[in-house]
Amino acid sequence: MKKSKPSTIGDDHAVVNVLTNTSLWLSIAQFQTGLPLHFHPIVHDIRVVAASMWDPHRLLGPQTFQEQSSIKYHAWFAEYGLHAVRVLQQKCMRDFVVYTSFIGHISSLATLLPTSLKFSMTSVDLTRVWKFAARNGHLPVIQYLHMHQFPGCTSHVMDTAAGNGHLDIVSFLHSFRGEGCTKEAMDAASFKGFLDVVQFLHRHRKEGCTKSAMTWAARLDQLQVVRFLDENRTEGCTKKALDWAAKHGHLNVVKYLHEHRQEGCPEKALLEAAKAGHMHIVRYLALHAKDLHAWMHRAMQTAVAAGHLKHVRALVEQGGRCAASNDMGHVVEAALETAMDTGHTAIAHYLLVCYSQLTVLK
Repeated sequence: MKKSKPSTIGDDHAVVNVLTNTSLWLSIAQFQTGLPLHFHPIVHDIRVVAASMWDPHRLLGPQTFQEQSSIKYHAWFAEYGLHAVRVLQQKCMRDFVVYTSFIGHISSLATLLPTSLKFSMTSVDLTRVWKFAARNGHLPVIQYLHMHQFPGCTSHVMDTAAGNGHLDIVSFLHSFRGEGCTKEAMDAASFKGFLDVVQFLHRHRKEGCTKSAMTWAARLDQLQVVRFLDENRTEGCTKKALDWAAKHGHLNVVKYLHEHRQEGCPEKALLEAAKAGHMHIVRYLALHAKDLHAWMHRAMQTAVAAGHLKHVRALVEQGGRCAASNDMGHVVEAALETAMDTGHTAIAHYLLVCYSQLTVLK
């Protein structure tokens, strides 16, 4: 008689009971050193901030990351609360502190930086904490750090706030802190066109700025800042202000600098505008030229050498309106010779026709 096989139903049931025992799994988890999955996206962002080189300006990439990471963290905090913050603190305390300043989460920061100083502050870069809060516009974080007398604030904190247009933080630091700022504050605010910050620093601070303030404001088409600095400051600008404004096509800035400043060479500005194809600026400068023949000659040579037929046409047309036909004849003749020497046949053909017409007009 065949022996029947023992039933395994009871054994299978026991296995299922073990694998689905919540208390058992919680006990096992107590001995694990990792973090639950819902911590991982936050840890990733913490590491990104920790690994990044300090940049005092909120460029588009970092700014987008900051906003996305802040939304992510606020949702995570709303679900898991301060208990999760304390768990994460044990894993990456130093970098976590900097990160909460980066996104401006004051509740987490207040948990991580208790006034009782329960952990050693030597491992936390508090200067970075101050500067990230200033750069990203987190006034409540600045106020908290100040109220609880955390060290790490330097003059570069106000520089950073100014360079990113955070007037509220600049005003707070000016009123309640003694570190002050450097010339970089007004320079950086000028570059970005933060006129309200520039005005505040001019009225309330004595550090001033450098020639770079107006120069870079001109390059970046910040006409209101250029006007304010010209009317209220004495630092002036460099010769590059007019050149850069012309090169980048900022006609209103070119007009203002030409009418109100002595720095720069209009001839060089005309060349820069011609090379960049900003013919509206070429026309303006040509109308105000003291030696139009010399200007047009150099501009034409530059356009021909670069092979820019469109620019050559514009220069000939504009020169015909502003210069005597005899002067333009010399300019076109020299440009024709250059076009033939450099092998720009289309330009040479065009200039040959123009030269023939100018010769008839003599």
